[in-house]
Amino acid sequence: MFLYELALELEEKSGDLADRARQMGIPGAMPSTELTHAQVLALRGEGPMPGGTESPTGGPAPLAWGATPPVTAPAAQPAPTEDPAAKRRLGRAVTTQIAIDMENLRPRRRPSLRLGSTMVVAVVGVAAVALLAYMTVNMGSLEDKKAELAASTARAEAETKAAAAESVAAAAVGGEAPAAPKAPTSAQSAAGISDAAGFCTSAAMAGTWMADVAGKATAGGLGDGGSGLPQMLRDRPLELDGALDSLAASTSGGLHEDAVQLGTVFRAMRDGVLGAPTPAEVDVAAAAGLAQLQVPATQAAVAHVESVRAASCS
Repeated sequence: MFLYELALELEEKSGDLADRARQMGIPGAMPSTELTHAQVLALRGEGPMPGGTESPTGGPAPLAWGATPPVTAPAAQPAPTEDPAAKRRLGRAVTTQIAIDMENLRPRRRPSLRLGSTMVVAVVGVAAVALLAYMTVNMGSLEDKKAELAASTARAEAETKAAAAESVAAAAVGGEAPAAPKAPTSAQSAAGISDAAGFCTSAAMAGTWMADVAGKATAGGLGDGGSGLPQMLRDRPLELDGALDSLAASTSGGLHEDAVQLGTVFRAMRDGVLGAPTPAEVDVAAAAGLAQLQVPATQAAVAHVESVRAASCS
């Protein structure tokens, strides 16, 4: 048995047991020293140390008076023999001890935190899957939604434009919408009117509105850069659009060309201002609309339609 093995058995440090072994008569004792059976028993306290300095009775024998104490040479220790199996056991023991020391030095992990992180990831994953399933079931195809919205908008615009020339224009002149087109007088026909009722009702709304906004553009009444134009366009854009269609349909010749030009200018302003996605682009479109209203050709078309309306519609 090696000294370090006995130290493990006695629950002593190998260095302390080596010191005690040297004191008891094992010169040069080290943790790796291989002990005899008698030495093991002595270190366990179960017998005397062979050739040691302590007697089994616990002290030296008494001497006769005047006698010289005998000097005994220490017994020669048998030379340790090479034992490959012992070396292997020593190597395994050292390796095991190093592994234990390394494990003790390693910081302890906190399993609760690892478990908590795993649970958080799992909950987030389940929530994401549930949200995706909800969106798939309830929202449907984005393209389908866009098509449905476009169709609804087109239907509403068509219905509004169809009713605009009669209901809104008739309200503007304070009368009832005519049930059928009315043939123009010779003077109205000479002015370019092909449908007296249609021209008078549509001009009362669309022509007057265009005259109002064109006059404000010339007099500076739309603010800097046409800042007041967006609000005027937002009031009744579809009704104005329908009235301008009726105005063009009830005229001929030069009056018809001017009515068409007013419709073109109005739609360009409406689509530019109301279709702008950002406030900055609204300002740019309003400035462009103001410039269109200030063009001399636009001013002349407005003046022509208004003069015919004033002379032919009483």
